[in-house]
Amino acid sequence: MTDFIDMNAENEQRPSRPGFLTVLGVLSFIAIGLNLIIIVFQLVSGKPSEEQMLEEQVMMASQINEMNDLGMGSLAGFLEQAQAMSNEINQKFYLAMGITLITYIIGLFGVLKMWKGAKVGFHLYIIYNLLGIGGLYLYVSPENVPSIGVILNAILSGLFIFLYSRNLNWMK
Repeated sequence: MTDFIDMNAENEQRPSRPGFLTVLGVLSFIAIGLNLIIIVFQLVSGKPSEEQMLEEQVMMASQINEMNDLGMGSLAGFLEQAQAMSNEINQKFYLAMGITLITYIIGLFGVLKMWKGAKVGFHLYIIYNLLGIGGLYLYVSPENVPSIGVILNAILSGLFIFLYSRNLNWMK
């Protein structure tokens, strides 16, 4: 009976989860969950075949030519980098999918821990974001990674880290 009273006393002392943390958590659960589903489907589907990669290259080449014809050389350069990155990811498909899967699992676990009120979740979330920004360089050459993608990912990651940090005082 005293265990039950002690458990109730702990629950009463701890304030409920802040609404802002709930919103951030739900957004993160949705984003990470959808990405995990996509990764699992890609793993189940397997590595794209040579024919599929050739179709992608032909389609991308026509888009690059259109961009060059329209005088959008920088966008054409971005598409060329994206194509080279796609080829390199395909060459190291299972390594890329494995690192990506581990990254998202760390992110999911970090958000879950923050949801439950543990500060260690915030630190795991930072690791998840750093892996999301720099993990690509583990299997893709730096010259094939479009800078704009890295910059946008870093800005979005920094924003969410900052927003989660506003709730650290609630976490233990």
